[in-house]
Amino acid sequence: MIKLDSVTFSYEYGDETFTVHTRRSIKSDLVSLNISTEGDVFTASLDSSEEITITELTAVFRFGYCETDRIFLNGYQSWTDSIEHSIYDKMRGIEHKFQEICFCFLIVCPDLTLTVAYGSDFV
Repeated sequence: MIKLDSVTFSYEYGDETFTVHTRRSIKSDLVSLNISTEGDVFTASLDSSEEITITELTAVFRFGYCETDRIFLNGYQSWTDSIEHSIYDKMRGIEHKFQEICFCFLIVCPDLTLTVAYGSDFV
């Protein structure tokens, strides 16, 4: 069963930014955030007495997996592998593809010099 862990709500009013981290409903003179959970259904409703700008509304949930559970990963793009994994499987990233792409590119354009950067330096 899914369990609500926390809700982060941020908004701007005038020149100020307000942020709250909570699991329960909150109320101030300006806003009222009502949070409810019934089974696996989460509901958040907001009332405001003045115009505000919502900058974030994030709900974090916890789910207890069983040893035999399967997780469906990918599938957003049609060219990605879309298979079920166990909860302990790992997915291989695309880092290994960068070397293959550079190698193929250098064969096609041998006079081109590439600078290889990894981590935060890679653009």
